[in-house]
Order: sequence, then C-alpha cells, then structure tokens
Amino acid sequence: YSPYDRFCPFYKTVGMLRNMIAFYDMARHAVESTAQSDNKITWNVIRDSMGNILYQLSSMKFK
Repeated sequence: YSPYDRFCPFYKTVGMLRNMIAFYDMARHAVESTAQSDNKITWNVIRDSMGNILYQLSSMKFK
C-alpha cells in the first residue's frame, strides 16, 4: 500500500486483485502438481522466469 493507492479507481483495484489471485492460483497449482516429478516447478523458478509478469501485475495501477 502507498499513499497514492487511494486515488486508484475501485474497478481497477478489483481487476488488479483478480489478476493477482489468478496468477497465484495458477502458480500454486503448478508447484503442487509437479511436487513429485523430476522436473519440479518451485516458487523460485516461477519468480525467476515470470519476473516480467510479476512486474506488470504490480504496475497495473499506473495504466
């Protein structure tokens, strides 16, 4: 949270939250479904390979 967040329209805040939750749900599913395989997807792998997406999610309020 930052001081300028109160100026973000509610519809945009809701959309951002939906996108963040959807990303988290898909990432969690990937981690859980590959936990027992040889090619595990970990949170570090997701963070490293999806850094651009994470940045876009965090900066959606500015668009």
